[in-house]
Amino acid sequence: MENYKPVTVITGASGGIGEYLAYEFAAMGEDLLLVARSADKLQTIAAKIETQYSVNTSFLALDLSEATAGEQLAEHLKQNEMQVRHLVNNAGFGLNGPMQKLDRLEQLNMIDLNVRSLTDLSLRFLDEVAANEGGILNVASTISFMAAPYMGVYGASKAYVLSFTEALSGEMKDRNVKISAVCPGPTATGFGARSHMDRSDLFDHVPTMSAKDVAKIAFRDYMRRKTVIVTGISNKPLPYIIRLAPRWLTRLIVGKLMNTEK
Repeated sequence: MENYKPVTVITGASGGIGEYLAYEFAAMGEDLLLVARSADKLQTIAAKIETQYSVNTSFLALDLSEATAGEQLAEHLKQNEMQVRHLVNNAGFGLNGPMQKLDRLEQLNMIDLNVRSLTDLSLRFLDEVAANEGGILNVASTISFMAAPYMGVYGASKAYVLSFTEALSGEMKDRNVKISAVCPGPTATGFGARSHMDRSDLFDHVPTMSAKDVAKIAFRDYMRRKTVIVTGISNKPLPYIIRLAPRWLTRLIVGKLMNTEK
């Protein structure tokens, strides 16, 4: 496999933060493999990147929540003589509402994508990433730092992403590998509509960043080997405030912001 081409694999690359991270890696000269469910959107973005940057950009339409998705991605890479240098685990979604009212199977599907798939790909390609002196960038959330009534399963899944990434970073500290988790706050993407979070009060009370700005900060700090990346000046104190505040108080405040049942 020594003749295989190193590429940056970006999941959830059909829009939002994933799309803008693709531009950042392309600007660095990285060849790309973009992965998401929508072939049409990926094709459009791949064509745009190849027009703007001198990199090879391919795509794979794949539902990463499927149990065999990791094998399918690995086989695609092998057939196209590619190896992973940078892995960006951006694919994921959230659901806003009372857990007992939200669809149970959809919440389990969220865990499959946000947790199982991210873990599978991170461990599956870790040796390749290390051999190519690259790294893994996992997209978590500022919700990772707290319990989140009305987004309980999503918040728990992102808490897992943060904890997993920090632990993996600790294990890889003596190897030439970058391991980072980016924790954005509210971001102007399709996430709010998909999760129904746009019906809550969160976006009215917390500053919203653009996906482009989040991607720029995430890429910059990932290349600087920062393990936990919190985007936005207003979000940076959040981890420290959460540690000092009583947990019942954070649950109360977050619950009021997230509650769509009012």
